[in-house]
Amino acid sequence: MKRLPLFKPEPGAPTYWRSLAHLADKPEVNDLVEREFSDGASTLDTTSRRSFLTVMSASFAAMGLAGCVRRPEEKIIPYQKMPENLIPGLPQFYATAVCDQGEALGLLVECHEGRPTKIEGNPDHPASLGGTSSWVQALPLDLYDPDRLPTPIHLEAGKSDPVPRMGDELPGLPGKIDPRHLPAMLVLPDHLPEMRAIRRTWDDALGELNARLDGLRGGGAGLRVLVEPCASPSLTRVKTALLARFPQARIAEYTSTGGGQRAGLRLATGEAVSLDIAYDKANVVVAIDSDFLNTDPGSTLASKRFSRGRRIRRSADRLNRLYVAEPAFTVTGMSADHRAIVPASQAEDFLVSLAAELGKRGVAMGALGGKLRPAGTADAKFVAAVAGDLDKNRGASVVVVGPRQPAPVHALALAINEALGNTGKTV
Repeated sequence: MKRLPLFKPEPGAPTYWRSLAHLADKPEVNDLVEREFSDGASTLDTTSRRSFLTVMSASFAAMGLAGCVRRPEEKIIPYQKMPENLIPGLPQFYATAVCDQGEALGLLVECHEGRPTKIEGNPDHPASLGGTSSWVQALPLDLYDPDRLPTPIHLEAGKSDPVPRMGDELPGLPGKIDPRHLPAMLVLPDHLPEMRAIRRTWDDALGELNARLDGLRGGGAGLRVLVEPCASPSLTRVKTALLARFPQARIAEYTSTGGGQRAGLRLATGEAVSLDIAYDKANVVVAIDSDFLNTDPGSTLASKRFSRGRRIRRSADRLNRLYVAEPAFTVTGMSADHRAIVPASQAEDFLVSLAAELGKRGVAMGALGGKLRPAGTADAKFVAAVAGDLDKNRGASVVVVGPRQPAPVHALALAINEALGNTGKTV
């Protein structure tokens, strides 16, 4: 075989080095450079080609004989007792409902062999109209979450383990805690509260709970139940049955956001009421620190209704207009016709300025009329434009406030809607 000549650099050409050791002209490095293959690579093996083929032929023959063995027949069935109306491989659909931030939302769930895999809105449900939110679409992932709590947790009195501090070694993890890996605003206490969490089985937890409930005296005095807000008729019946058995017990509803709206409506009306906003009947929508198209309670129905005002079916139809005053960019702000940046702390000032501007235009603000003064923090030009559009669309407009705003702000928004004649029409 023809061999290629060794490469020799031309005189005066630059020299390239593979490493610093090569540059230092060490003998062991030069030896590795000159030898292309390792030791023993050029030594021929004593096994001949005939011997190799003999060994391989025997191996292939043994593999062929192994494939001729008849294995015993085994039957695999998917269920010990076959469920009715179930064909393996074909999905089943169930109509159900979930509680989305206190609002009931009708769903259609696709299941395969009893396992939920896809969620869509129920078109026959009045609160969803066939739509869902991104949060609802991700609900099946919770069922397969390895960190999901599988059993009840019982808190018992007892000193807990110290919270790991910066620089402490963590058992089972290499290295130490690095403050760069923690949130900037995270503050760790020296110790957790004097409670210890113990996992219990469902039978043990329910047995102990029933024993303690049977031992309550005085009509259940001292029994407190904390739940999240939910408009579920089934949950309401359970609450009623519990209070019927324990008249002195108390059931409290709490949510970290959204409590201001209920408190504001009670402050304005004196009753426990909720809002049902008909966005499809509003020509002008003013959203103040509210993302009613994405994250606010009832956003699925709100987006369905609002989109109807964005469709042109006849030449006489006109698009609705959306004014948004918010501190951060949201989906609602992205859809706005006019948007202003208003900090969440200045939402009340914006509403006060808006109510004062409406009063100047002849909108009767009732008892608030003589007490309202424009706030200096509000954009006067933007407020005047919003007030002018609301004045032209009395009875066909709506002013909505986000759930995180306090009760007085919600009460003021309801008063503005009442003064504009929106109550009973769009609100």
